[in-house]
Amino acid sequence: MSKTLISKVWLLLLLIFLNLTCKKNSTNDPARNSSASFLKEKKVLMDSIVIFQEEGNYYLASFNYLIIASYFYQNEEYDSTLYYNNLARKYSFIKENEIMRSDALYQLKQYEASVGALDTIIFKAPSIDLYHSRGLINMKLSNYKSAIEDFNSVIKYDSSRVESMLQLGYSYGLDGNLDKAIGILNYVKKKFPDNCHAYYYSALVYEKFNMAAEKEGEIAKSIDLGCVD
Repeated sequence: MSKTLISKVWLLLLLIFLNLTCKKNSTNDPARNSSASFLKEKKVLMDSIVIFQEEGNYYLASFNYLIIASYFYQNEEYDSTLYYNNLARKYSFIKENEIMRSDALYQLKQYEASVGALDTIIFKAPSIDLYHSRGLINMKLSNYKSAIEDFNSVIKYDSSRVESMLQLGYSYGLDGNLDKAIGILNYVKKKFPDNCHAYYYSALVYEKFNMAAEKEGEIAKSIDLGCVD
């Protein structure tokens, strides 16, 4: 059997293995990390990494590191996730690995680094979901102009993405542009009159500008439509 065929067979087996692993870990049992089963599976993966490195098949070496990282990620052990995640990144770019890295950094409250990880993915493989995620983190960092750019990028490709429109309007408000913020949120209200969140975000914008009467009116409407006070 040629090395190319062996690599293809290994890739198929690893994909099946990863799918089974995700199902087995669906109970999110933290004790699994120290279990004999996990240690045995990890050893198999680490041994195969050595083989792939010797063959020069760095993509599959990265893929194995990604599988190990996924164990720790599912059990919310983000420091260990990042350790194996970084080993995977040494050899190959795998989009799923970078997404996991960004979220692990986010969970560790390393927001700047999380944005940096998303920058890498978006540069190589952009998507509206990634733009939206980066926009939310930029808002947390008070980088409102960057958030506005991200949410505009989403809407450019999918004008029906209501959540991104709401966040865009709210970002304009936090950035000090009342007219732009309310204009976008009013557009959402007109297009989706039963969307209580459009009124809720309008209330938040009015609150920032100390417009108490307008805020109360929007809050009342949002509650009428089903948003919790």
